[in-house]
Amino acid sequence: MTVFRTSARQIADIMDRHHIDRGTSRIAMDALGLPVITTAAKGARTLMAYDNLQRPTKIWARDAAADDTTLRQIMTYGDTAGLTDPELLNLRGQLYIHKDEAGQLTYTDYDFKGNLLNPPSLRCGRAGFYRQVITDNALTAYQKYVVNCDNFLSSHLSNTQNTTTNEYDALKRIRKAYYPENLN
Repeated sequence: MTVFRTSARQIADIMDRHHIDRGTSRIAMDALGLPVITTAAKGARTLMAYDNLQRPTKIWARDAAADDTTLRQIMTYGDTAGLTDPELLNLRGQLYIHKDEAGQLTYTDYDFKGNLLNPPSLRCGRAGFYRQVITDNALTAYQKYVVNCDNFLSSHLSNTQNTTTNEYDALKRIRKAYYPENLN
């Protein structure tokens, strides 16, 4: 018995996957082979947008066929964030702010190879990156919180900057990760 079967249509760049438990899912790709639309058997749908450099910039989604499609993620890169000098922090071409369902991730300082710098950084005492999570006030009892970045309120973010740092080896592999509040 086959657990899943994949079939592709070369002309339309659509790939179907039939899974024994999850049903049929479909991926539509653009001319560059990047996924643009994904659908699942339960009616969930994801739409992705890319910039001219083929980097993901926005993701819209719905969890079921009856749900509204909302903007769930926004990725802002250092060269498009309106920073005065993104080269100073090696942010050109690098992810700078990522808003998603959990809150906001801000990547503040990269080295020349594209690795996030760890605190204490030699430049300006910045951390490599930090996350601000959605506050409990933004959540309502007995209701699923679905973020909609079109009308996202910054007051929903916690003031606490949860800093996570990584140590890399020469091959850019993470060797040690330090999580917020000494939760190693």
